[in-house]
Amino acid sequence: MSRSIGHNAVMNVVLVASNTLATMITVPYVSRVLTVEGNGAVSFAQSTAIWFQVFCVVGIASYGIRECARVRDNREKLSILTLELLEIISVCTALSLIAFALSILFIPAFRANGLLMWVFLINTLVSAFGVEWFYQATEDFNYIVIRSVIIKILSVILIVLLVRKSEDYVIYGILLAFGTCANNVFNIIRLTRLIHLPKDFRLSDLHPSRHLKTLSYFTVMNIATSMYLSFDTILLSVLSPGNYQTGLYQLAAKLKSFILMAITAIVNVITPRMSYLTRDGESGEYISLLKQSFSFLFTLSLAICAYMIVFARPVVIFISSDQFIDAVPSVRIAGLVVFVVSLSNILGPLILIPNNREKTFSIACLASMPVSLLLNLMLDGHYGAVGASIAILCTECVSFFIQAWACRKELKKDISVREISKSIIACAVAVLASILQLNFLPSDSSIITLLESIPIFGLTWVVMLILLKEPSMRLTTNKITQTHPRHSK
Repeated sequence: MSRSIGHNAVMNVVLVASNTLATMITVPYVSRVLTVEGNGAVSFAQSTAIWFQVFCVVGIASYGIRECARVRDNREKLSILTLELLEIISVCTALSLIAFALSILFIPAFRANGLLMWVFLINTLVSAFGVEWFYQATEDFNYIVIRSVIIKILSVILIVLLVRKSEDYVIYGILLAFGTCANNVFNIIRLTRLIHLPKDFRLSDLHPSRHLKTLSYFTVMNIATSMYLSFDTILLSVLSPGNYQTGLYQLAAKLKSFILMAITAIVNVITPRMSYLTRDGESGEYISLLKQSFSFLFTLSLAICAYMIVFARPVVIFISSDQFIDAVPSVRIAGLVVFVVSLSNILGPLILIPNNREKTFSIACLASMPVSLLLNLMLDGHYGAVGASIAILCTECVSFFIQAWACRKELKKDISVREISKSIIACAVAVLASILQLNFLPSDSSIITLLESIPIFGLTWVVMLILLKEPSMRLTTNKITQTHPRHSK
């Protein structure tokens, strides 16, 4: 039986908090210990592995969540569905890893980082069978969070103990792969205890081909997305001499990925429930949850975007020291990317996919791919990290606008412009307060600047949301009030 969204949200807050703490420890530490080039080499190998992994799971990460969520009340149907999807993954993984191995052997840029590439090839193999989609679909967030937190703690400890000098970037890559592999190994072991097949089950009862037509849209979607998300790092590494620009860009990319990981954690809580609620068509509960989700994600991502733009310089210095100061423009652009992607995460996973409109979603992703390739080819060689940042922003905008056009009826019907304007006003006032802080309370210390920004930007933003009675803030305060009711005599 699935738990409430409130409980799942609390568990994901724990997960996000643990990831935040781990990032605050590892990113500044690794950025100072390793060179910019060393960070760039790890980022290059990791991005390449992620790209090949997409061909292993061919869209099942998204398709599996939706389909498993719809049959999760029937354990036998869920088990058969899971085995069918794993059968598809097995074939695709074999083909993908052969291509990955050949690339390492024959492509010079891959061969130059050969050891890291082989490490992440093994990581790709284990990740393909990680079945995280199964646990998300069944809303088993207790297990997901406890497992992730334990492995995250162990990974951080190992990184601090073993990554001690600039030449240890290979060890750092191995430890990153270890964290992912460990999570997925536990997933696989636990899955064997959760599969309950009918007594008369035979292998001939599996029919993976029945998924291929619908899965093809998810495959196009995920391959296209992976390709345009990989173009920035891979082409930047190829077109820019050395790994310096890649190292600058990976800092902005890590910040962006970390923040989007938190946003995605929120979406992952909601997505299985949305698919479950739409199994027989839209319901009133689905529409109510969609409105709440849009309000919350729009308000949060807009504030994050504004903060990254205003405080990019002290953030970069605090995280990675002055040697990464040239990454400031990329971090500011990354803030805009966070906002655009967050809105896309509402349109695709929460509207299009639950309502069986994955074809439209795949078109949006496919249309973005040539835009990314063209812009990276045009900009990376001349403008380095900034060019790659501009390319990914334009690419995400193309995907967003196509999805927004496809969802225009839902947006017009369920989303209030008046409520959105409250979030914009609150954020604008917080930005104004922050600009005054930087002008009238200047500091040479990035730590002091960021500590001052918490009450000035954060408190101003929260107070304005409360005064304007913004829906997500009003819902939050109501939940807090309900959690701590007054006791009558």
